[in-house]
Amino acid sequence: MRLLSIRLLLAVFSALVVWLAAVSQLSSFIDRFFTVPYAVLPLGTFSLDAREFIMGSRRWIMAKDLRVARDSQSRVTLSTTGRTFTFGPVANITSGSAGLCFEFSPEADDQVSFLKSRSWLSWPTPFPFSIMGAPMTSWRRHSYNRLLWKKLSGAQIEFVWRDEQGFYKGSGWADGNLEIAPLVKISRAS
Repeated sequence: MRLLSIRLLLAVFSALVVWLAAVSQLSSFIDRFFTVPYAVLPLGTFSLDAREFIMGSRRWIMAKDLRVARDSQSRVTLSTTGRTFTFGPVANITSGSAGLCFEFSPEADDQVSFLKSRSWLSWPTPFPFSIMGAPMTSWRRHSYNRLLWKKLSGAQIEFVWRDEQGFYKGSGWADGNLEIAPLVKISRAS
């Protein structure tokens, strides 16, 4: 009987360890099919260079395989994996460490949305550790910032920046502000 109890305890402990190790990947898999939207983010002015997509006062890191240029009609274009998307007319061009930075605005018929969503599944962090004594999270979940830009022609581009949120006792959920390049998907290039 005692041996059975020890085996059962080991099995439960092993299952818990496997769950804690795999729940983040399980959450990412579920997020491919659905997430929980919870905020519409402000757009502001747009600027784009090889390293950053700037919307209002917020800077978003860009993937390294993207090419930003200006076309013959003075509109900003972004190219990746053999597809090109045209944003809108250039309002201003500045030079910086990442090359040319194009400030632009949407064309009259463009539909632009910027939404924040989160994972449906969150996971506990049972063994938090901090050398400096900073507040520690008791739960984590993924969060997503999705910029969707649609043209009247049917062309669209979607940027998805993934972050991780932590739950802090007393203050609630907060973004981790990870610097992760976005997934960029161009449908029906313009």
